[in-house]
Amino acid sequence: MSRQRSLETIRQAEFVTIGELVRLTAARYSTLKFYTEEGLLPFEQAEEKLTRRYARVSSIQRLEEIKELRAKGMTVLQLKEHYGVIPTEKQEDTYIEMAEETHSETIEDKLKVLCPAK
Repeated sequence: MSRQRSLETIRQAEFVTIGELVRLTAARYSTLKFYTEEGLLPFEQAEEKLTRRYARVSSIQRLEEIKELRAKGMTVLQLKEHYGVIPTEKQEDTYIEMAEETHSETIEDKLKVLCPAK
């Protein structure tokens, strides 16, 4: 296992790892991984070890923007639209399933609750 770079070295580096981004931004690892998988946090992948490398400056800026937009109530789907991220077919299916579950009650079901039969 490689030795951790110092914070000073990381702050001067052009590219950083996800773990180093965690150290720089105090964001949770799982949050950064999620944003990466959703296409909201761009990265480059080095061929030799397949390590994801994030452009330090632009990644920190993107994370700050995302944090501000989320604080204003923007959903992940809205963030993806904002940044022009095209969802994969699998992600689209997941969104459709979530929407169907959320809106599965029919009008008749709602009327039964509001106007129960005598």
